[in-house]
Amino acid sequence: MRKKLTAAVAAATLAAMAVPAVAAERPLSYTWFEAGYAQTEVDGLDQVLGSDHLDGYDVNISYGHDNGLILFASYGSTGKDLRYSDADIDARGDLDFDRFRVGIGYAFGITERVDWVTRAAYENAKLGLSGSADYLDEFGDPATGTLAGEIEAKGYSLETGIRARLAKRFEGYVGGGYMRSDDPTVSDIHIDGEVYEGGTIDLDGLGVDRSETYGAVGLKFDIAGSWSVVGRAMLTSDVNVYFVGLRSSLY
Repeated sequence: MRKKLTAAVAAATLAAMAVPAVAAERPLSYTWFEAGYAQTEVDGLDQVLGSDHLDGYDVNISYGHDNGLILFASYGSTGKDLRYSDADIDARGDLDFDRFRVGIGYAFGITERVDWVTRAAYENAKLGLSGSADYLDEFGDPATGTLAGEIEAKGYSLETGIRARLAKRFEGYVGGGYMRSDDPTVSDIHIDGEVYEGGTIDLDGLGVDRSETYGAVGLKFDIAGSWSVVGRAMLTSDVNVYFVGLRSSLY
């Protein structure tokens, strides 16, 4: 995986150095800071939690050189408070999904209003669960149980698409990508003070596909000055990620 990602980064860098004049004439900016609301929608999660989405935030930063080279990074955290109560048990907890990505890309000017954009990124995602429960033990006495654990997955993504200025204040983006993950690792799991050793999950052995393709769409509406409202969606077969926020473009 590292060799493939290194090759993609090197190719993007060489491409940026090879055609500096084309991108310099483009009016589209790739230098910005943005933050806003994020939602992760997981197929089938509602059967376990009663809801199929996790809510949170995303923070993204991008730097675009005049020659078309793009450097970017983002961090997002979504989660859900868990609660269950009946006559015998009162349980509460937190489910958190954190995602970090950093990468490099290149924007090639097709026309003055349209760019072809390609990005390669390192991806890191963590799914954590922690909780506790008050209940009556086998003797009818009050007791408290706790649980904490985390799954981490690392990989890379390659994405390409078209970004265009559709009108004076509007921009749009449509593209597609490919993601591939290493075997996830499970942290040590803590249950009622006991520690159970974690390890690596063999995806191939479980017959789970470690790769995924996805579609991506985005819109940007300029408010005033350097400020804009932006929205994006990344759609896969099992997980959809949505974002709405504010962007400050730094020209």
